Amino acid sequence: MSATTKLAGKQLRRNPRRVLAIALAALLSAMAITATGTFISTLNASLQNELAAPFAEADAVVTTTDVDSTSGQIESNSEVASAEPLYSAYVLAILGNTDHQVTLQSVPESEPLRWMTLTEGSWPETGQIVLTAGALERLGLAVGDVIPASAMSTEPDLEFEVSGIVELPEGAEGAGITAYGTATDIAEIGSATEVLLQFVEGADAAAVIDSLNAEFGDADSAPEAMTTQSYIEQMVDQLTGGTNVLATVFLVFIAIALLAAAMVIRNTFQVLLAQRLRENGLLRLIGASGPQVQRTVLAEALFLGLIGSVFGLLVGFGLGWALATVANTATAGVQLAWGWMLWAVIATVALTVISAWMPARSASRLTPMAALHASATTEQGTSRRRVASWIIGAVLTVIGIAAAIYSAVSQNFLLLVPSGVVLAIGLIILVPLLVTVLMPVIARVTAGAGSVSKLAGENLVRTSRRTGTVILAIALGGSLVIGMLTALQSVSASLQSTLTEDYPVDLVVASSEGAGIPAEALADLESSDAVDSVASVRTLSVEPAAGALAMSTVAAAPNEWLEQQRLEVSDGELLVPEWSIVAEDITSGATVEITGVDGETVSLRIRSTELDQSVQNQMSMESIGVVSENTLAELGGSSTESQLWVTAADGESSQLISEIEDFEAEYPELHTYGSLSVVQLYEQVFQMVAAFVIGMLGLTIVISAIGLTSVVALAVAERSREISLLRALGLTRNKTRRMILHESITLAAVGAAFSLVIGIPLGLAATYSALPAENVVIALPWLGIIGVTAVALVLGIFAGFGPAQRATRIAPAQGLAND
Repeated sequence: MSATTKLAGKQLRRNPRRVLAIALAALLSAMAITATGTFISTLNASLQNELAAPFAEADAVVTTTDVDSTSGQIESNSEVASAEPLYSAYVLAILGNTDHQVTLQSVPESEPLRWMTLTEGSWPETGQIVLTAGALERLGLAVGDVIPASAMSTEPDLEFEVSGIVELPEGAEGAGITAYGTATDIAEIGSATEVLLQFVEGADAAAVIDSLNAEFGDADSAPEAMTTQSYIEQMVDQLTGGTNVLATVFLVFIAIALLAAAMVIRNTFQVLLAQRLRENGLLRLIGASGPQVQRTVLAEALFLGLIGSVFGLLVGFGLGWALATVANTATAGVQLAWGWMLWAVIATVALTVISAWMPARSASRLTPMAALHASATTEQGTSRRRVASWIIGAVLTVIGIAAAIYSAVSQNFLLLVPSGVVLAIGLIILVPLLVTVLMPVIARVTAGAGSVSKLAGENLVRTSRRTGTVILAIALGGSLVIGMLTALQSVSASLQSTLTEDYPVDLVVASSEGAGIPAEALADLESSDAVDSVASVRTLSVEPAAGALAMSTVAAAPNEWLEQQRLEVSDGELLVPEWSIVAEDITSGATVEITGVDGETVSLRIRSTELDQSVQNQMSMESIGVVSENTLAELGGSSTESQLWVTAADGESSQLISEIEDFEAEYPELHTYGSLSVVQLYEQVFQMVAAFVIGMLGLTIVISAIGLTSVVALAVAERSREISLLRALGLTRNKTRRMILHESITLAAVGAAFSLVIGIPLGLAATYSALPAENVVIALPWLGIIGVTAVALVLGIFAGFGPAQRATRIAPAQGLAND
């Protein structure tokens, strides 16, 4: 072991508390990378397991748009032992008054192609299906039960008997319900785009695939044969576009966390070296060279980076595991992301060593006598370098801002990422320089608050170049959080507005065969906190003119509800969904005659709107028309309040869905449908992203707190003589404490101010880049802004408390004698 390594080890053992901040910053860096890698790898593995299961026993897969024709071409190849299309369909299982969406998938007739194991009962024959034990439990069924189902209408027109229970490979069962039946049954109501192939024993798979593709031809619509693994990778690539985007978003946060950690490590080493000036001076006096001093510091950084990264791997893996489990994406088991973990170690160690480089180099350049001088500081630099930094920082910042504006105007979201990187680099250079300009102004403003504030302001001005780095760390982390919250709030408000326009009704509660709605059911919904509004709707059976529309019912939109929702249904209008008039080749604005049950015929003008679209039962072949209350009265007959139109409160769609399950159990004569699940999907995505942003805010707080503490501690260490002199002149312990806290809180407040100035415009740029300008609703995250500001101020208090306490313990005589 070299002398440098031994000395570095002794330094670490002598000052474990001082190097804890460096090790913790390194740990957080490795943790962020490892947690992200673990979560993304686990999510991708779960997707791959679920997607790959039906193809697990096939040697190859052929994708096609014409199964019958392709099957004939495949059968002509003597190297193919078996070929079976994989049919799928979607049905509505109608169990009592509860409807369940079920995916049907064909079981291969060839036993070697079957990818599931039969554990009870028998394989399905015509009119039969098999399910997993979990799916049967969710449906409340057993082997031998019959499931009424519907492919296109609310009335059950299909029946399937449960013939057995199957077990799927681990991780293959998704969140939905899937049943498995015969290819003959499912082909009648569904379709197939893949053909599973199994080759004869000893066949050359690559050669067989090449011959099949030669037979298919090279037209754009021609079938394509590929290995099973290639097809699975293709499917995963298509479906993991979302996870890749998610990984990119995570990486942006990781980059910011690494930058903040780098500044913390740099500042902490500055503190350590400022406190070791005399020690380093003695080393130089007894013969240690400047490079040896530098290598000793870098060896310390290497050790701390390794220690922090190892513990960061453990903590990060646990965090990634927890995230995947909470998000229910660990169906294939938690994955060890070796590549991410290796990158975490390399990046963390490199980050720690590079961050320590400049403080170590500054220490190596100090002469022995200068190092022994108590007034030596870590502040260095030249005016020429400052001018160059101003120019480079300003140019990069302007380029980043211009690119961000262009990405918003051109709606090019991908351009926002590189423009954000350029802007971040520019700000890294520019913000510390801006701090040197702003600090004198801030000092003059706060000087009127008293002598303590004046002293604190003067100290901040003198150390403004160094304190700019910690302000930058706070600003970068805070601006990213504010930017994400601004974008999230604005995109959420924009999508909520769009969803409200596209789906004015979130949920329809309908009675069977047009019977009335129980008053208790209406009262239960009205009393729910998850419900924003609910309206009773009268319906009437009608008969359109022959060949006009597939419609047997009209519903009258209540006037009061229309006013609340800012929608309009004029007298003489019939609102219909777009798909119904397209199917019948009718144009919007045309006139149709509708006859009521009592024979009254009324001519109505057709108009397709989102309102009518949102009250349709998508599983029904017949549409429901929407009219005004006056128009319903003109049709005569006895109408019935047979529906309830419900809108969910903002952010409460998941809660409402949960309540509706109990509601249907309590009122079995009622059934529900609508767009609530679509709204829920958007809300869940936003809640997940918001939770992630809050988590990253926590990481930013920890790193910023370490950095701020280091900077304030450095200021105290460098000014020990000054503080002792002030104490000798009458500055009390309380005022000393207030002076240091004033400095710490000011730094945190300035960092928060930069966060708002940078983050809000970036969030708006992201919103305009992702959404059409006409759909954007600007919504500032006021709670987030208040929260970040409050957190920054609290951070300033806690970060400054320890150094302030140490400053109060500096005795006047002790400090003056420290020469």
